[in-house]
Amino acid sequence: PPSPSPSLSSSCSSNPTPPSPTPLTPTPTPTPLSPLPPFTVVLRMMRTSSSLSFSLALVALAAASALLVISSATHAQNVGAPSPTLRAPARVGLRARTSKLINMLQNPSSRERDIRCSAVKMQPPPPGTKHTVVLVRHGESDWNARNLFTGWADVELSERGVKEGKTAGERLKEGGYEFDIAYTSLLKRAIQTLDLCIGEMDLHWIPVVKDWRLNERHYGALEGMNKAETAAKHGEDMVKIWRRSYDIPPPPLEDKEDPRNKGKLRQYKDLTSDQLPLSESLKNTVDRVVPYWSSEIINTIKDGKRVLIAAHGNSLRALVKHLDGISDEEITGLNIPTGIPLVYYLDENLKPLSSYYLASDEELESAVSAVANQGKAVAK
Repeated sequence: PPSPSPSLSSSCSSNPTPPSPTPLTPTPTPTPLSPLPPFTVVLRMMRTSSSLSFSLALVALAAASALLVISSATHAQNVGAPSPTLRAPARVGLRARTSKLINMLQNPSSRERDIRCSAVKMQPPPPGTKHTVVLVRHGESDWNARNLFTGWADVELSERGVKEGKTAGERLKEGGYEFDIAYTSLLKRAIQTLDLCIGEMDLHWIPVVKDWRLNERHYGALEGMNKAETAAKHGEDMVKIWRRSYDIPPPPLEDKEDPRNKGKLRQYKDLTSDQLPLSESLKNTVDRVVPYWSSEIINTIKDGKRVLIAAHGNSLRALVKHLDGISDEEITGLNIPTGIPLVYYLDENLKPLSSYYLASDEELESAVSAVANQGKAVAK
């Protein structure tokens, strides 16, 4: 397994907030002015104005340097002679902070990434870890954005979903993760998310296995319907049962000629009538996901391959239920957010030792709440 750094913030070189200077007082030995505040001013200017020009920043740096010289001269006059043990660290700090400012001006995306990942805490593998597997739910799709039941409908990622896929890849790269093979479904939103992830990690060359058994659950007659409008019509409790219960499927497609029936599509032509669903509960999804995990993916992991899986909310809920031994009742409350990697550390028997999301607590809470609220009626 990889040995990620203790926190992504360390790889992002986040700049701590400097202490406030001690005010000068009429004491026999005045406290020297701190060299930090001028640079703090420049940093705050940059963070509040993304359009600040490079030349203006250099002028600000020059002014900060002048204040530093004046501060040192004042200190020399007060105490007789400057102490080399105080001045040397100030020169090193000047070079470091200047380099940081110039890099942030020339590369705004670097600045945004530094801020974004500063709150993401990595967790090192616990003792006994033999394998690492990472799960990623696809980024937000066009139908997610419109709050529609999607299921096997093959829709594109939204603009936000594209960003989520790239961010997932960035975080995995910054965390030091490497992969030898990836698995995904036959639905383009998961495939596109995986492409974005491995693209950010420069892993286009690794083999990718696509299989229908990692598809989202089939939502039957609900496919294409607005979740909030369905909740207003049938009640939030009923919609929650259809979305999150373990063994109660939504209403099935009644007509096999319904365009939402995928049997005539080329990618599903080899499926038998028993395999091709007209509607699925989470239990039905577990019945296809877990055997695929046990017969295919586990063997790859045992061969020492590092595995990345990009799939869907319910196919990943099925896998997480199996890995963590979640009961049929408890699985109702599990929501998996879009575009946030979920890391599993496994022992030699492929049993989880620990798992966590590559996200700050605040980001994770917001993302999970957004998924949970999709099935609620909109107040009028």
